[in-house]
Amino acid sequence: MATKKSSQAKKVESDHAKTGKPVSPTEDPTDHSVPAAELAAQIDPAGKSGATVNAKSMDAVSKADKAKEDAAKLEEDKTIVGKIRKSGLYWIQNHASGDRYVGISPQNDPDATKADKRLSTVMPLDSVSPRTGMVIRPKDGAEFNVGDGFGPETNPGDWAKVQSPEGKPLFD
Repeated sequence: MATKKSSQAKKVESDHAKTGKPVSPTEDPTDHSVPAAELAAQIDPAGKSGATVNAKSMDAVSKADKAKEDAAKLEEDKTIVGKIRKSGLYWIQNHASGDRYVGISPQNDPDATKADKRLSTVMPLDSVSPRTGMVIRPKDGAEFNVGDGFGPETNPGDWAKVQSPEGKPLFD
């Protein structure tokens, strides 16, 4: 048994010397998390110790926390901020052409020039308030301007009131 461990250790050392990076025979780039109940079962196969009871409790708490987190994420997606983030639209200030508009990022626009991609400021739309006259370039549809009624007192939540020329809300 001792010779097997020492030969494995020598192999690890030689692998380390070849790559220059730490190498471990136990490391795996995949997820290493193991449920607490599984660890407790290794220590207490009969399942009668406090470790097993605590492990099951910890797993239940973890599942409850995960469910709560998932519910919060789903709830956020229903808000205007969640809808804006899912839309893929940003506030763009293109320093190459001088354009200011709401649309997809030049980095994601196949028609954008290298100058557009390098010389554009891209800001999340949920940090910008809509203003009357702003240019909107939706992913699918014609370019239009934000209608009247969006003055200096608006806030980012007012994006819910912006409508396309067809009368549809910008963010469904």
